[in-house]
Amino acid sequence: MTAPTSPTTTPVRLFVGYRVVSRLYFHLSVLYVILLTWDHGPLAIAAVLAAYGATLSVVGPLTGRWVRTRGAGWSLVVGESLKAAGLLLMAVGGHLLAVALLAQVLNGAGFGLAITADPVAARSVVGGDVAAMGQLQSSTQSLMFLSVLVSGVAGGFAFLVSERVPLLAGAAAAAAAAGIAALLGRHLASPGAATSAPATAGSGATGGAAGGTAGSTVAGAATERFRLLPVERTWVTYYVLTRGFMLGAFVGLLPYQLYRVVEVSVQGLALVLAAFSLAAFVAARYVNAGLTRWGERPLAVGTVVVLLAAFATFALTTSLWASTVAMALMGAASGGVRPAAIARLSAVARDHRGGAIPGTVIGGMERAFGICNAAVILVGGVLIALADVRTALLACCVAYLGAHTVSAALTRWSAGTGVPANAVAGASATR
Repeated sequence: MTAPTSPTTTPVRLFVGYRVVSRLYFHLSVLYVILLTWDHGPLAIAAVLAAYGATLSVVGPLTGRWVRTRGAGWSLVVGESLKAAGLLLMAVGGHLLAVALLAQVLNGAGFGLAITADPVAARSVVGGDVAAMGQLQSSTQSLMFLSVLVSGVAGGFAFLVSERVPLLAGAAAAAAAAGIAALLGRHLASPGAATSAPATAGSGATGGAAGGTAGSTVAGAATERFRLLPVERTWVTYYVLTRGFMLGAFVGLLPYQLYRVVEVSVQGLALVLAAFSLAAFVAARYVNAGLTRWGERPLAVGTVVVLLAAFATFALTTSLWASTVAMALMGAASGGVRPAAIARLSAVARDHRGGAIPGTVIGGMERAFGICNAAVILVGGVLIALADVRTALLACCVAYLGAHTVSAALTRWSAGTGVPANAVAGASATR
């Protein structure tokens, strides 16, 4: 199949519609409070929230094969259906810990499958044109942030009716996305005709979709085992640590801090968290211009500094205004993490590997992100239970800085000795 690249074509409109509707996360801003309402403690909530990221890491190697054999359209339908089933199960039986864990596993598996199929579908609707694919994904990135923003605020006010309404609304949105994906599938290439898609700056999930915090894996990755170059490891580590700590705190620490310590209402919580998505929406519109003007490294350094400052602000003050500003700064930083990493990895792949970023790199860093995200949530939950959320946030700040410092030292050492960086840190990936 060769699809026209015009944004007015039916396949492109359906793809854009799918991306926007699939990011209507009505439940995300209030999920932590919902679980508190059902008398789950900090440790139980941490386990439930971490189950999502852990599932993404486990299903990563499987989703690529599924997309290759069954096609992107069918994969999107199944993925969104699993998300809908998970949210519906959470709404019906989430007051039981085992049911809540199962619901998150279904939700995470569905997201993992859908986000794997997303870049394959994008490439198919533009007839395999890589440049047009990147432009399409980048142009829809800000719309996805906006979708998360609007649905998050709406979910906070829907909570006034019942704590189950945001979950049911999220399930309905996922079901609608599955319907759009079914229509889109009629216009996509058959399985095997477009089995892979190179990563682009716009191919990941939105920063506002924090509970899931995760980006995309690329279907059709190579099966060979290879070693990361030191510069690749540097940028993979930057991506994994920054997104893992940022979204882990966004999902597992900050809702508790704002709701229990700052004592905002549920609707206030949704509005403060919306500052993250709003800033990410703005950043996504201008990040490409920033990359062109300043390059990847200044943008990456800026996101690290901003995230450390935000963690410190949340830990050291209970001011609502300061918390809102810190949340907005985190959102702005989130808009630059993936574009900066992908831009640099793309340049390295072009200069040293003679092509697009290997799928093993993308798949490996997304699985590592899921593990990091789950670890931040779990350790944060333990610290909240044993001490308080301030301790958890300070520990998050110190651990994030320490991890970057150790990683930088290992990378410099491996580069100087000729030992491959991933041989030092076990970072080689297989697909």
